Amino acid sequence: SDAMKTIYIDVYFLIIVLAIALFGVVMSYSASSFDAQKYMGDSLYYFKRHIIFLALAVVFTAVFVIYARPWVWRVFAMGSYGISVILLLAVLVIGREGNGAQRWIEIGPITIQPSEIAKMATVMLLALIMSKYEKKIELSQRFGGHFRYGVLYPAMVIGTICVLVMLEKHLSGLIIIGLLGLTVMILGGTDMKWIGMIVGVGLVAVAVVLLVSDYAM
Repeated sequence: SDAMKTIYIDVYFLIIVLAIALFGVVMSYSASSFDAQKYMGDSLYYFKRHIIFLALAVVFTAVFVIYARPWVWRVFAMGSYGISVILLLAVLVIGREGNGAQRWIEIGPITIQPSEIAKMATVMLLALIMSKYEKKIELSQRFGGHFRYGVLYPAMVIGTICVLVMLEKHLSGLIIIGLLGLTVMILGGTDMKWIGMIVGVGLVAVAVVLLVSDYAM
């Protein structure tokens, strides 16, 4: 029964996540203390905000992971992807511009960077697709098997987000989302020859962006 449900924790994965989170805390203070003291009068201003948001995220994530059922994860994956696409489109129209890029949406005192939501959403939706069509990805026929489900569908998911992120002039976000997507594809069983071709095309695309974009330079 649900009342007797046993909760299993991947200890090694949890340790890795906590280590990265703590590293982020240290980097947050290191990168913000000077400006915080100069503009806010408190060198710990952004550090304390970071701790608060991190604590909220830990509580929300723990509750969600413990009680969410598989169907919730499926809805969450599709919903978060849809929301990220809408926000990435919105930021092109109403986004705040800075340093030649347009990446942020301001909602009252809150600033949202849609590309950050897109990172999570892309991984979630790719994981859903790769797990749902796991057997078909292993099939030898090209369009009906591994190409459609292991290459075409994932490429559409990644490509849609990458195009929108590129339009908001966020090269680092574009590269990170592309690498995250490729990692999930590799773990999901996509043939490495296709991964190699995608990496080649991606490197050429990044090189072109660097050559023609003043903001990237």
